[in-house]
Amino acid sequence: MLQQSKNNEWGAVAYLTQSIYGRCTDSTTCTEVGINNNGSYITGYGAPAGSKYNDTNGAYNTSLGKEASTTKNIYGIYDMSGGAYEYVMGVLNKTIGLSGFGSLPDEKYYNNYTGSSYTGHALDETAGWYSDNAYFPDMSASWFLRGGHYGNTTIAGVFYFHRGSCQLDSNYSSRFVITNE
Repeated sequence: MLQQSKNNEWGAVAYLTQSIYGRCTDSTTCTEVGINNNGSYITGYGAPAGSKYNDTNGAYNTSLGKEASTTKNIYGIYDMSGGAYEYVMGVLNKTIGLSGFGSLPDEKYYNNYTGSSYTGHALDETAGWYSDNAYFPDMSASWFLRGGHYGNTTIAGVFYFHRGSCQLDSNYSSRFVITNE
């Protein structure tokens, strides 16, 4: 079954980047995941963190491209910093808003947040890491966006989160996962 990734799943991968299984060489030396600064929204491109959209970038199998991998090698997860804003299944107070849903799916498919902060899921406790943007959803924009946009430069990153109202255009995307259900 194909489903959109949940907010806590994004958070789990974000945390792993800050471990020896991610981008850390030891318990205190970690590097930020590079940004996909490709303005044509081509997946798997990367450049050093904070790069501008017109800076040089490279495909996933080049040294520049591997900067955008969660593990800094070809086997990591790409496009978690920059590229397009990514909607994840996290919502404030079960607000449908402009999501296109007639009703919300079964609760096992999304994270519902009932307040304006949350510890866990790489939210409040990581707010501002690497200068990544951190804005919790509110009732006017109740869905979570992750990763940032290729033009966000220094505020884009795996710990970026922002509120979104589910608008549709080329700047927005989502990440799907395959489950065994």
